Formats: sequence, structure tokens, C-alpha cells
Amino acid sequence: MNRNHSSFLGVIFGMVAGAAWGLAFLIPNMLSAFSSLEITLGRYLMYGLYSLLLFIVFRKHTGHIPLRIWSRALLYAFTGNVGYFFFLHWLVSKH
Repeated sequence: MNRNHSSFLGVIFGMVAGAAWGLAFLIPNMLSAFSSLEITLGRYLMYGLYSLLLFIVFRKHTGHIPLRIWSRALLYAFTGNVGYFFFLHWLVSKH
């Protein structure tokens, strides 16, 4: 892959990541009929399914990671991401 093609892909991936991040602020307004908990659970259920798909595709690269690391990563992901999005939606829906 040449350098121009890599740079182009980097810009595209950056734009997609920015758009996905921006949805964190749009979704609570678009789905105001749902509670903060329902939106949070739906969002992270979809993230989990997507991550599981990636894990299945790339499973040969993850076999050497100890269970202790997996459990710590799951704890941090749950408390950080789910807590953050729950309170973000709660704040946005109050205004």
C-alpha cells in the first residue's frame, strides 16, 4: 500500500470515528422516549456484538492474553464506558 493510499484511509477512519463519537450526543435527543438506562444498554449491546465479531475473526491473535487481563479490561470498560454514557445521556435528556 502506498503512502497516499494509507493517508487517505487514515483520514477516512478519522472521520468515521469522529462521526461515531458525535452520535453519543445525537442519539439521546433522537430517542428521548427511551430512558437513559435503555439507551445505554442498547448502545453497549451493539458494541459488544461488534467486538465479539471482531474477536471471532481475529481470535488467533488473542490466545496469549491471560484471563486476569481480560477480566480487568472488562471491568474498566464497563465502569468507564457504560457509566460515562449513562450520565451523558442523563444530562442531555434533562435539558
